[in-house]
Amino acid sequence: MASRWASSVIVSRGTDITTTLPRPRSVSCAAAFSEEAKVMIVVGTSAENLNAVWVKNEWSRFLAMMRKDKSKLLIPCYRDMDPYDLPEQLSVLMSYDMGKIGFIQDLIRGIGKVL
Repeated sequence: MASRWASSVIVSRGTDITTTLPRPRSVSCAAAFSEEAKVMIVVGTSAENLNAVWVKNEWSRFLAMMRKDKSKLLIPCYRDMDPYDLPEQLSVLMSYDMGKIGFIQDLIRGIGKVL
């Protein structure tokens, strides 16, 4: 089951993807992954991380696709921050506190419902 998830889940870590890939390639790769993925997990430790330009572009693009394709799911996960500091667009979604006991099990159960 984990191998099935590997091709269906994008994890946005709240960092600028351009720090690891050259910009033209990173943008096209992120867009291609977003189109193919059923689930995007957005992981943040501060509002600044989640609102960074390239990070916000990634989850905003996926959120727009999710509105058109009901089989897609965006899951915000946060740690060391107040859930009220999540960007407004993410705050309406079911989010998970990574500091809580049982976080991984809850996340896996949520992903399993979509895949």
